[in-house]
Amino acid sequence: MIDFFLGIPLLVLLSLFKKLKLKGQPRSLPGNPRKILVILLGAVGDTLLLVPAMRLLKRKYPGARIYFFGTQVNRDLAGYVPGLDEVITFEFGQLLQGPRGLYNFWRLIVSLREQQFDLVLDFEKWVRASALVSHAAGSRYTAGFKTKKQYRHFCYDLRVEKANKHVMEVFLDLVKALPGTDAGETPKQVLDRHLIHRIKRYNPGLENYIVIHPGAGGNVRHGGRRIWPPARYARLIADVAAGHPELYFVLTGTAGEAALVHDILRRVPGRAGRVVVLAGQTNIHQMLGLIARASLVVCGNTGVMHMAVALDVPVVALHGPTDPHKWGPRGTKHIVVQSTAACAPCLDLGFEYRCRTARCMEMINYGDVLQAVNQVLAETGRRSGNGGLP
Repeated sequence: MIDFFLGIPLLVLLSLFKKLKLKGQPRSLPGNPRKILVILLGAVGDTLLLVPAMRLLKRKYPGARIYFFGTQVNRDLAGYVPGLDEVITFEFGQLLQGPRGLYNFWRLIVSLREQQFDLVLDFEKWVRASALVSHAAGSRYTAGFKTKKQYRHFCYDLRVEKANKHVMEVFLDLVKALPGTDAGETPKQVLDRHLIHRIKRYNPGLENYIVIHPGAGGNVRHGGRRIWPPARYARLIADVAAGHPELYFVLTGTAGEAALVHDILRRVPGRAGRVVVLAGQTNIHQMLGLIARASLVVCGNTGVMHMAVALDVPVVALHGPTDPHKWGPRGTKHIVVQSTAACAPCLDLGFEYRCRTARCMEMINYGDVLQAVNQVLAETGRRSGNGGLP
Protein backbone atom coordinates (compact mmCIF):
# COMPACT_ATOMS: atom_id res chain seq x y z
CA MET A 1 0.00 0.00 0.00
CA ILE A 2 2.85 2.39 0.80
CA ASP A 3 4.39 1.57 -2.58
CA PHE A 4 1.13 2.60 -4.28
CA PHE A 5 0.08 5.69 -2.31
CA LEU A 6 3.56 7.16 -1.85
CA GLY A 7 5.30 5.82 -4.95
CA ILE A 8 2.91 7.20 -7.56
CA PRO A 9 2.94 10.87 -6.36
CA LEU A 10 6.74 10.75 -6.01
CA LEU A 11 7.18 9.44 -9.54
CA VAL A 12 4.85 12.10 -10.95
CA LEU A 13 6.79 14.87 -9.17
CA LEU A 14 10.16 13.49 -10.22
CA SER A 15 9.04 13.24 -13.84
CA LEU A 16 8.00 16.91 -13.78
CA PHE A 17 11.39 17.93 -12.38
CA LYS A 18 13.08 15.80 -15.02
CA LYS A 19 11.15 17.48 -17.83
CA LEU A 20 12.03 20.92 -16.49
CA LYS A 21 15.70 19.99 -16.19
CA LEU A 22 15.85 18.59 -19.72
CA LYS A 23 13.62 21.38 -21.07
CA GLY A 24 11.41 18.80 -22.71
CA GLN A 25 14.25 17.32 -24.81
CA PRO A 26 14.36 13.50 -24.82
CA ARG A 27 17.58 11.77 -23.80
CA SER A 28 19.24 9.19 -26.04
CA LEU A 29 21.03 5.99 -25.11
CA PRO A 30 24.82 6.05 -25.51
CA GLY A 31 25.78 4.02 -28.58
CA ASN A 32 28.01 1.64 -26.66
CA PRO A 33 26.98 1.52 -22.97
CA ARG A 34 29.81 0.50 -20.67
CA LYS A 35 27.84 0.01 -17.46
CA ILE A 36 24.28 -1.33 -17.26
CA LEU A 37 22.14 -1.73 -14.14
CA VAL A 38 19.38 -4.38 -14.24
CA ILE A 39 16.66 -4.15 -11.57
CA LEU A 40 14.48 -7.07 -10.42
CA LEU A 41 13.56 -6.97 -6.77
CA GLY A 42 12.39 -10.33 -5.55
CA ALA A 43 10.63 -13.20 -7.23
CA VAL A 44 12.75 -16.34 -7.64
CA GLY A 45 10.77 -17.43 -10.69
CA ASP A 46 11.07 -14.07 -12.43
CA THR A 47 14.82 -14.09 -11.83
CA LEU A 48 15.14 -17.29 -13.85
CA LEU A 49 12.71 -16.03 -16.50
CA LEU A 50 15.20 -13.19 -16.94
CA VAL A 51 17.86 -15.58 -18.35
CA PRO A 52 16.95 -15.19 -22.07
CA ALA A 53 16.75 -11.40 -21.75
CA MET A 54 20.20 -11.25 -20.14
CA ARG A 55 21.67 -13.40 -22.87
CA LEU A 56 20.18 -11.06 -25.47
CA LEU A 57 21.40 -7.97 -23.58
CA LYS A 58 24.95 -9.34 -23.49
CA ARG A 59 24.72 -10.13 -27.18
CA LYS A 60 23.66 -6.56 -27.95
CA TYR A 61 26.32 -4.96 -25.78
CA PRO A 62 29.15 -7.49 -25.39
CA GLY A 63 31.54 -4.92 -23.94
CA ALA A 64 29.21 -3.77 -21.16
CA ARG A 65 29.58 -4.66 -17.49
CA ILE A 66 26.14 -5.65 -16.20
CA TYR A 67 25.15 -5.07 -12.56
CA PHE A 68 22.10 -6.72 -10.99
CA PHE A 69 20.06 -4.96 -8.30
CA GLY A 70 17.78 -7.19 -6.24
CA THR A 71 16.99 -8.27 -2.69
CA GLN A 72 18.06 -11.04 -0.35
CA VAL A 73 15.32 -13.23 -1.89
CA ASN A 74 16.96 -13.47 -5.32
CA ARG A 75 20.56 -12.52 -4.51
CA ASP A 76 22.00 -16.05 -4.56
CA LEU A 77 19.99 -17.11 -7.59
CA ALA A 78 21.19 -14.10 -9.57
CA GLY A 79 24.66 -15.64 -9.48
CA TYR A 80 23.43 -18.33 -11.89
CA VAL A 81 21.99 -15.89 -14.44
CA PRO A 82 24.38 -15.64 -17.42
CA GLY A 83 25.83 -12.25 -18.27
CA LEU A 84 25.64 -10.67 -14.81
CA ASP A 85 28.95 -9.37 -13.48
CA GLU A 86 28.02 -8.01 -10.05
CA VAL A 87 25.06 -8.27 -7.65
CA ILE A 88 23.82 -5.40 -5.47
CA THR A 89 21.03 -5.85 -2.90
CA PHE A 90 18.89 -3.77 -0.58
CA GLU A 91 16.08 -4.78 1.79
CA PHE A 92 13.28 -2.25 1.41
CA GLY A 93 11.77 -3.23 4.76
CA GLN A 94 14.52 -1.08 6.29
CA LEU A 95 12.61 2.01 5.16
CA LEU A 96 9.97 1.25 7.79
CA GLN A 97 12.55 1.12 10.58
CA GLY A 98 13.09 4.85 10.94
CA PRO A 99 16.12 7.09 10.34
CA ARG A 100 18.62 4.24 10.14
CA GLY A 101 16.76 2.63 7.26
CA LEU A 102 16.45 5.94 5.42
CA TYR A 103 20.17 6.54 5.90
CA ASN A 104 20.99 3.12 4.45
CA PHE A 105 18.79 3.85 1.45
CA TRP A 106 20.50 7.20 0.92
CA ARG A 107 23.89 5.45 1.02
CA LEU A 108 22.63 2.95 -1.55
CA ILE A 109 21.57 5.72 -3.93
CA VAL A 110 24.89 7.52 -3.50
CA SER A 111 26.79 4.32 -4.31
CA LEU A 112 24.65 3.71 -7.40
CA ARG A 113 25.19 7.25 -8.65
CA GLU A 114 28.93 6.90 -8.16
CA GLN A 115 28.90 4.01 -10.66
CA GLN A 116 27.76 6.42 -13.40
CA PHE A 117 25.60 3.89 -15.22
CA ASP A 118 24.96 4.47 -18.89
CA LEU A 119 21.71 2.47 -18.82
CA VAL A 120 19.23 1.27 -16.19
CA LEU A 121 16.74 -1.45 -17.11
CA ASP A 122 13.84 -1.90 -14.68
CA PHE A 123 12.25 -5.33 -15.18
CA GLU A 124 9.63 -4.91 -12.46
CA LYS A 125 6.10 -4.77 -13.85
CA TRP A 126 4.09 -3.07 -11.11
CA VAL A 127 6.32 -2.14 -8.17
CA ARG A 128 6.93 1.62 -7.89
CA ALA A 129 10.00 1.27 -5.62
CA SER A 130 12.10 -0.07 -8.50
CA ALA A 131 11.03 2.81 -10.73
CA LEU A 132 12.15 5.25 -8.02
CA VAL A 133 15.53 3.53 -7.75
CA SER A 134 15.98 3.53 -11.53
CA HIS A 135 15.47 7.29 -11.58
CA ALA A 136 17.54 8.01 -8.46
CA ALA A 137 20.49 6.00 -9.80
CA GLY A 138 21.31 8.96 -12.06
CA SER A 139 22.04 6.99 -15.23
CA ARG A 140 22.24 8.52 -18.71
CA TYR A 141 19.22 6.54 -19.88
CA THR A 142 16.43 4.49 -18.26
CA ALA A 143 13.95 1.96 -19.62
CA GLY A 144 11.06 0.11 -18.03
CA PHE A 145 7.52 -1.12 -18.40
CA LYS A 146 4.33 0.86 -18.76
CA THR A 147 1.81 -1.44 -17.08
CA LYS A 148 -1.90 -0.73 -17.28
CA LYS A 149 -3.26 1.06 -14.18
CA GLN A 150 0.04 0.83 -12.28
CA TYR A 151 1.23 4.42 -12.93
CA ARG A 152 4.91 3.70 -12.55
CA HIS A 153 6.35 4.66 -15.95
CA PHE A 154 6.60 8.45 -15.72
CA CYS A 155 10.37 8.76 -15.25
CA TYR A 156 11.61 6.31 -17.90
CA ASP A 157 13.27 7.57 -21.07
CA LEU A 158 12.02 4.45 -22.87
CA ARG A 159 8.61 3.08 -21.90
CA VAL A 160 7.67 -0.37 -23.16
CA GLU A 161 4.05 -1.45 -22.98
CA LYS A 162 3.73 -4.59 -20.87
CA ALA A 163 2.12 -7.06 -23.23
CA ASN A 164 -0.33 -9.77 -22.20
CA LYS A 165 1.97 -12.75 -22.81
CA HIS A 166 4.52 -14.96 -21.09
CA VAL A 167 6.73 -13.08 -18.63
CA MET A 168 9.86 -14.40 -20.32
CA GLU A 169 8.73 -12.78 -23.59
CA VAL A 170 7.76 -9.60 -21.75
CA PHE A 171 11.32 -9.34 -20.39
CA LEU A 172 12.71 -9.93 -23.87
CA ASP A 173 10.52 -7.10 -25.20
CA LEU A 174 12.33 -4.59 -22.98
CA VAL A 175 15.75 -5.60 -24.31
CA LYS A 176 14.55 -5.81 -27.91
CA ALA A 177 13.27 -2.22 -27.68
CA LEU A 178 16.84 -0.96 -27.10
CA PRO A 179 19.02 0.10 -30.03
CA GLY A 180 21.36 -2.60 -31.27
CA THR A 181 21.47 -5.74 -33.36
CA ASP A 182 19.09 -8.60 -32.58
CA ALA A 183 20.68 -11.11 -34.95
CA GLY A 184 20.38 -14.77 -34.10
CA GLU A 185 17.79 -16.99 -32.45
CA THR A 186 15.87 -15.98 -29.36
CA PRO A 187 17.95 -17.09 -26.35
CA LYS A 188 16.64 -20.01 -24.29
CA GLN A 189 15.90 -20.25 -20.58
CA VAL A 190 17.90 -23.45 -19.95
CA LEU A 191 21.20 -22.71 -18.26
CA ASP A 192 24.53 -23.52 -19.91
CA ARG A 193 25.56 -27.19 -19.73
CA HIS A 194 28.78 -26.48 -17.83
CA LEU A 195 26.79 -24.59 -15.19
CA ILE A 196 24.25 -27.41 -14.83
CA HIS A 197 27.15 -29.87 -14.51
CA ARG A 198 28.60 -27.73 -11.71
CA ILE A 199 25.22 -27.56 -9.95
CA LYS A 200 24.96 -31.37 -10.10
CA ARG A 201 28.04 -31.69 -7.91
CA TYR A 202 25.67 -31.39 -4.97
CA ASN A 203 24.82 -34.98 -4.09
CA PRO A 204 21.72 -35.51 -1.93
CA GLY A 205 22.68 -39.15 -1.35
CA LEU A 206 19.74 -40.47 -3.37
CA GLU A 207 19.16 -41.85 -6.85
CA ASN A 208 15.90 -42.20 -8.78
CA TYR A 209 13.72 -39.67 -7.04
CA ILE A 210 10.89 -37.24 -7.72
CA VAL A 211 10.89 -33.81 -6.10
CA ILE A 212 7.47 -32.81 -4.82
CA HIS A 213 7.23 -29.17 -3.79
CA PRO A 214 3.71 -28.51 -2.45
CA GLY A 215 4.21 -24.93 -1.24
CA ALA A 216 3.62 -21.70 -3.12
CA GLY A 217 6.68 -19.62 -2.33
CA GLY A 218 4.87 -16.80 -0.52
CA ASN A 219 2.26 -18.60 1.54
CA VAL A 220 1.59 -15.60 3.78
CA ARG A 221 0.78 -13.40 0.80
CA HIS A 222 -0.94 -16.07 -1.29
CA GLY A 223 -2.84 -17.54 1.64
CA GLY A 224 -2.56 -21.09 0.37
CA ARG A 225 -4.50 -20.25 -2.77
CA ARG A 226 -1.85 -21.85 -5.02
CA ILE A 227 -1.59 -25.09 -3.03
CA TRP A 228 -3.03 -28.42 -4.17
CA PRO A 229 -4.68 -30.31 -1.25
CA PRO A 230 -2.18 -32.30 0.87
CA ALA A 231 -4.37 -35.44 0.69
CA ARG A 232 -3.98 -35.49 -3.09
CA TYR A 233 -0.21 -35.17 -2.94
CA ALA A 234 -0.18 -38.11 -0.50
CA ARG A 235 -2.40 -40.15 -2.80
CA LEU A 236 -0.16 -39.28 -5.75
CA ILE A 237 2.92 -40.55 -3.90
CA ALA A 238 1.17 -43.82 -3.01
CA ASP A 239 -0.16 -44.43 -6.52
CA VAL A 240 3.12 -43.59 -8.31
CA ALA A 241 5.11 -45.68 -5.81
CA ALA A 242 2.88 -48.69 -6.56
CA GLY A 243 3.99 -48.60 -10.19
CA HIS A 244 7.57 -47.49 -9.54
CA PRO A 245 8.86 -49.22 -6.39
CA GLU A 246 12.42 -48.04 -7.17
CA LEU A 247 11.47 -44.38 -6.75
CA TYR A 248 12.07 -42.11 -3.79
CA PHE A 249 9.92 -39.05 -3.17
CA VAL A 250 11.61 -35.91 -1.83
CA LEU A 251 9.29 -33.40 -0.20
CA THR A 252 10.75 -29.89 -0.22
CA GLY A 253 9.73 -26.47 1.00
CA THR A 254 10.75 -23.56 3.18
CA ALA A 255 10.93 -23.81 6.96
CA GLY A 256 7.54 -22.11 7.02
CA GLU A 257 6.11 -24.89 4.85
CA ALA A 258 7.33 -27.74 7.08
CA ALA A 259 3.87 -28.25 8.61
CA LEU A 260 2.36 -28.61 5.14
CA VAL A 261 5.02 -31.14 4.13
CA HIS A 262 4.59 -33.21 7.30
CA ASP A 263 0.83 -33.16 6.79
CA ILE A 264 1.43 -34.85 3.42
CA LEU A 265 3.88 -37.34 4.94
CA ARG A 266 1.35 -38.24 7.64
CA ARG A 267 -1.22 -39.11 4.99
CA VAL A 268 1.01 -41.41 2.87
CA PRO A 269 -0.10 -44.99 3.62
CA GLY A 270 2.83 -47.25 4.47
CA ARG A 271 5.37 -45.48 2.24
CA ALA A 272 7.17 -43.30 4.77
CA GLY A 273 10.39 -45.24 4.25
CA ARG A 274 10.69 -44.01 0.66
CA VAL A 275 9.61 -40.43 1.40
CA VAL A 276 12.38 -38.01 2.35
CA VAL A 277 11.49 -34.68 3.96
CA LEU A 278 13.87 -31.78 3.28
CA ALA A 279 11.56 -28.84 4.03
CA GLY A 280 13.58 -26.03 5.57
CA GLN A 281 16.84 -27.96 5.14
CA THR A 282 18.13 -26.66 1.80
CA ASN A 283 19.50 -23.34 0.63
CA ILE A 284 19.17 -22.11 -2.96
CA HIS A 285 22.37 -23.85 -4.09
CA GLN A 286 21.37 -27.19 -2.56
CA MET A 287 17.84 -26.89 -3.93
CA LEU A 288 19.19 -26.38 -7.44
CA GLY A 289 21.46 -29.42 -7.02
CA LEU A 290 18.58 -31.52 -5.72
CA ILE A 291 16.37 -30.57 -8.67
CA ALA A 292 19.17 -31.04 -11.22
CA ARG A 293 19.49 -34.73 -10.28
CA ALA A 294 15.73 -35.42 -10.09
CA SER A 295 13.77 -37.52 -12.58
CA LEU A 296 10.78 -35.18 -12.28
CA VAL A 297 9.46 -32.21 -10.31
CA VAL A 298 5.78 -31.89 -9.32
CA CYS A 299 4.73 -28.49 -8.03
CA GLY A 300 2.47 -25.49 -8.43
CA ASN A 301 3.42 -22.17 -9.96
CA THR A 302 6.44 -21.29 -7.85
CA GLY A 303 10.14 -20.60 -8.18
CA VAL A 304 10.93 -24.32 -7.99
CA MET A 305 9.03 -24.84 -11.25
CA HIS A 306 11.25 -22.30 -13.01
CA MET A 307 14.38 -23.83 -11.43
CA ALA A 308 13.48 -27.18 -12.98
CA VAL A 309 12.90 -25.62 -16.41
CA ALA A 310 16.23 -23.77 -16.23
CA LEU A 311 17.95 -27.05 -15.32
CA ASP A 312 16.19 -28.96 -18.13
CA VAL A 313 14.38 -31.25 -15.68
CA PRO A 314 10.78 -32.31 -16.53
CA VAL A 315 7.99 -30.61 -14.60
CA VAL A 316 4.35 -31.43 -13.98
CA ALA A 317 3.05 -27.95 -13.12
CA LEU A 318 -0.28 -27.44 -11.36
CA HIS A 319 -1.97 -24.15 -12.24
CA GLY A 320 -5.08 -22.77 -10.57
CA PRO A 321 -5.29 -18.97 -10.23
CA THR A 322 -2.10 -18.48 -12.24
CA ASP A 323 -2.13 -18.41 -16.03
CA PRO A 324 0.31 -20.92 -17.59
CA HIS A 325 0.38 -18.80 -20.75
CA LYS A 326 2.10 -16.09 -18.64
CA TRP A 327 4.03 -18.09 -16.04
CA GLY A 328 3.97 -21.72 -17.11
CA PRO A 329 6.95 -23.91 -18.08
CA ARG A 330 8.08 -23.73 -21.70
CA GLY A 331 9.31 -26.82 -23.52
CA THR A 332 8.13 -30.25 -24.65
CA LYS A 333 9.45 -32.01 -21.53
CA HIS A 334 6.90 -30.32 -19.29
CA ILE A 335 3.18 -30.84 -18.73
CA VAL A 336 0.77 -28.26 -17.34
CA VAL A 337 -2.38 -29.42 -15.54
CA GLN A 338 -4.90 -26.60 -15.22
CA SER A 339 -7.87 -26.13 -12.93
CA THR A 340 -11.31 -26.74 -14.39
CA ALA A 341 -12.78 -23.85 -12.37
CA ALA A 342 -14.68 -21.43 -14.59
CA CYS A 343 -12.98 -18.42 -12.98
CA ALA A 344 -9.44 -19.76 -13.39
CA PRO A 345 -6.98 -18.32 -14.13
CA CYS A 346 -7.76 -15.01 -12.41
CA LEU A 347 -4.33 -13.40 -11.92
CA ASP A 348 -2.83 -10.78 -14.22
CA LEU A 349 -0.02 -9.25 -12.16
CA GLY A 350 0.28 -12.14 -9.74
CA PHE A 351 -1.48 -11.00 -6.57
CA GLU A 352 -5.04 -9.83 -7.35
CA TYR A 353 -6.96 -12.95 -6.30
CA ARG A 354 -10.73 -13.04 -6.72
CA CYS A 355 -11.34 -15.41 -3.81
CA ARG A 356 -9.84 -16.28 -0.42
CA THR A 357 -9.79 -20.06 -0.76
CA ALA A 358 -7.91 -22.66 -2.81
CA ARG A 359 -11.10 -23.70 -4.60
CA CYS A 360 -9.54 -23.56 -8.07
CA MET A 361 -6.58 -25.70 -6.92
CA GLU A 362 -9.06 -28.22 -5.51
CA MET A 363 -10.61 -28.39 -8.99
CA ILE A 364 -7.39 -29.67 -10.58
CA ASN A 365 -8.33 -33.20 -11.59
CA TYR A 366 -6.34 -35.86 -9.72
CA GLY A 367 -6.50 -38.33 -12.58
CA ASP A 368 -4.97 -35.76 -14.96
CA VAL A 369 -2.06 -35.17 -12.58
CA LEU A 370 -1.40 -38.91 -12.14
CA GLN A 371 -1.55 -39.44 -15.90
CA ALA A 372 0.88 -36.55 -16.48
CA VAL A 373 3.37 -37.92 -13.93
CA ASN A 374 3.26 -41.43 -15.43
CA GLN A 375 3.63 -40.00 -18.93
CA VAL A 376 6.73 -38.00 -18.00
CA LEU A 377 8.28 -40.96 -16.19
CA ALA A 378 7.68 -43.19 -19.23
CA GLU A 379 9.24 -40.61 -21.56
CA THR A 380 12.18 -40.16 -19.21
CA GLY A 381 12.74 -43.92 -19.30
CA ARG A 382 12.63 -43.98 -23.10
CA ARG A 383 15.18 -41.17 -23.31
CA SER A 384 17.53 -43.10 -21.01
CA GLY A 385 17.29 -46.05 -23.39
CA ASN A 386 16.63 -48.70 -20.76
CA GLY A 387 12.87 -48.54 -20.36
CA GLY A 388 13.29 -47.32 -16.80
CA LEU A 389 14.44 -44.24 -14.98
CA PRO A 390 17.96 -42.83 -15.42
